Amino acid sequence: MASLAEAGLSSAAIRQLLPSACPALLLAAEPADEATIPIGATKIGGRPDLPPGMAWPERPPYDDGGALAREALDHAARFHADAGIVPPWMDAEQGAALLAANAQQKADTLAFMKTLDVDGADLDAAFFGFTAKDCAVVAREALAKSAAAATHFPLAFLAQFDLAALALEEGFDPALPRTGRLYLFYDLLLLPPSYAPSSRIGLHVLHDASATEALVRTDIPAALAALTDLNAMLMPARVRTSPAVTIAAPYGTAAPPFALSDEDLSMVQDWLSNVAGWPGDGAAGAHQLGGWPREIQSSMAGTAALAANGIDAGMSDAWKSPEARRLLEDAAAWRLLFQLGPDEPIGNGLPGALNILVRAEDLAAGRFDRAWAVYEQS
Repeated sequence: MASLAEAGLSSAAIRQLLPSACPALLLAAEPADEATIPIGATKIGGRPDLPPGMAWPERPPYDDGGALAREALDHAARFHADAGIVPPWMDAEQGAALLAANAQQKADTLAFMKTLDVDGADLDAAFFGFTAKDCAVVAREALAKSAAAATHFPLAFLAQFDLAALALEEGFDPALPRTGRLYLFYDLLLLPPSYAPSSRIGLHVLHDASATEALVRTDIPAALAALTDLNAMLMPARVRTSPAVTIAAPYGTAAPPFALSDEDLSMVQDWLSNVAGWPGDGAAGAHQLGGWPREIQSSMAGTAALAANGIDAGMSDAWKSPEARRLLEDAAAWRLLFQLGPDEPIGNGLPGALNILVRAEDLAAGRFDRAWAVYEQS
């Protein structure tokens, strides 16, 4: 409350915000020799300590795997075209057509920019100078994604949390289980679209109560280990925690019905940025367990509410249907399990945040299979 008052918010606004306050643990991942991390301890990345008999989670092919494969190749093709290089998966005729279309697009763009009296130096800077070496890296990633989308593929291990140990710390979210371990796996390679119902298979969340001595530190599957250079998995890191108090972002789809003035709303946004911070603002709080998510955009919970219930949230009209409106009324029930922020030292080069969300009712009942992943960036 003191920090909200110091931010200049009115007492009326503070009274509205405080009921939504929820503790959370901010997490700093410190790269480590995995051998020094005890079996069963909280950690991010590396090799999970799995319950006896449990295989490393993998997903089946995506229903829209063909579209995901084409998207990966099309993105890489544009990269190659800007470098004037034919992608290795295209024949000569396809490559010539790609380069010609790109050259024409550049010419049209330059002609338009000249009508705006842009000087020559700015025109030269309008296009990137990609090299053959750059293209080779992009081509490898695109081909790996294209192949993985249409086949069974192991999910990346994000983290495991020793809930009994964390429950003793200030900042632990009381809505989380206080015993056992929480395991999170996700398809970091393809980063399936958060808005698509078919993306459910890209996430696996498990709560397990096996004794520590029964756990098995499991080797990384060969198919995943072969892609370490593509940021398809996270490097092992021990976790250092710090407590935080979070509130529901008043501009999000999960926000309670606040009645804030424009001035108070602006101050809350500043408070969220300066006090809680955004994922990736600093190593001390790059990641988060529990609490309210630090939203970059405003539709995170709404996206989860729709996509988890079979509605393609990527279509703007889908948000307007009667069924969507009914589901969005429940958006505030979606809570944060884990937020993975940008963290280059552990191999997470994503510019935005990956958020694992679950409805409060499902969290209380231990239905972690109903969790949903939403990736967002500014």
